[in-house]
Amino acid sequence: MKQFYLLYLQKKLKACFVFFKFKSLNINYELKTTMDKRQCLQCHDPITGRSDKRFCGDQCRNIYNNQERREHKRNVYKINKRLLHNYSILKKLNPSDKTKVSRKKLEDAAFSFSYITSIYHTKAGKTYYFVYDQGYMRLENGWYILVRRRE
Repeated sequence: MKQFYLLYLQKKLKACFVFFKFKSLNINYELKTTMDKRQCLQCHDPITGRSDKRFCGDQCRNIYNNQERREHKRNVYKINKRLLHNYSILKKLNPSDKTKVSRKKLEDAAFSFSYITSIYHTKAGKTYYFVYDQGYMRLENGWYILVRRRE
């Protein structure tokens, strides 16, 4: 009877072992299939290969990175365009190295006072705003003095 019971237990244990082995294989299979469901960030095709791979190929990687950089470049381009516009206005209105102009004249030329490249504070407490080497300082009654920085 003991021998029969031991054989019975062995069969049960083997069955349990096979069941657990099957379960672990099933879990591994599920993990593997979820890992294989990774998608390309550009075209959303499935990716095979290394676990840290993000794109299906070089073409998708290049397209994705160019689109990411394009938005940043667009913002930089807009700011630089505005700065160059301000610079050309100051240079045109200041043919000599020092000129006095009204705010209305600057506004009529579409000068934007919010786009500058540097600020210079003098020892006397005056503040000059520069767009590259062309600058201006606010005077009383809506007048501005335009200057050119020499270095």
